[in-house]
Amino acid sequence: MQAHDIVLQAYRFVQARGLKVDNPAEAIWPSAIARFKPRDRALTPTEIHVFFKALERTPTLPTRHLAIKFLLLTMVRKSEFILSAAAPLKLRNFFKR
Repeated sequence: MQAHDIVLQAYRFVQARGLKVDNPAEAIWPSAIARFKPRDRALTPTEIHVFFKALERTPTLPTRHLAIKFLLLTMVRKSEFILSAAAPLKLRNFFKR
């Protein structure tokens, strides 16, 4: 969907400046690109284990490994995590005597 919107806007930008070109993205409806349907299953523990083992062999930054593991383990969407407000931790509540 995002690529479709970028192409659509790029051609509209050019057309707004007087260049007469056909916009190929106008002929494609967004529903023809992606159909959104709810998820109907979850990963099994075995699939999660295989995923984590493959992630360990993937050459990328350690921070990305941690981010991917965090998203999978918490089941939070990336956008939800990015847009969430950070709340300060009050450790004294965790270590009450």
